[in-house]
Amino acid sequence: MKTFAKNFKGKERKLEEFNEEIEDIAAAAQDKFAHELENIAYESVQKFCSLLAKELNFTFNNIHSQNVNLLKSGLKKGETALIRSLLNILVR
Repeated sequence: MKTFAKNFKGKERKLEEFNEEIEDIAAAAQDKFAHELENIAYESVQKFCSLLAKELNFTFNNIHSQNVNLLKSGLKKGETALIRSLLNILVR
């Protein structure tokens, strides 16, 4: 009976050590997985920021170009109106 109890305690100790090793492996795997997720999230945020910056730049340039065209058109209309007014003054 003593031998059985000794063997049982020895196997119980080995089982506890084995469980600790499994827990260590699981913890390391979780840490690695969390780190990989952080890397993926960081890269995704960087790509999103880059795309957003490009889109905002494109939109700004487009609006700026439209504003410049509107200003040029307005100036031409203003010049034409001014010339007509001057001609009207000279003709009278």
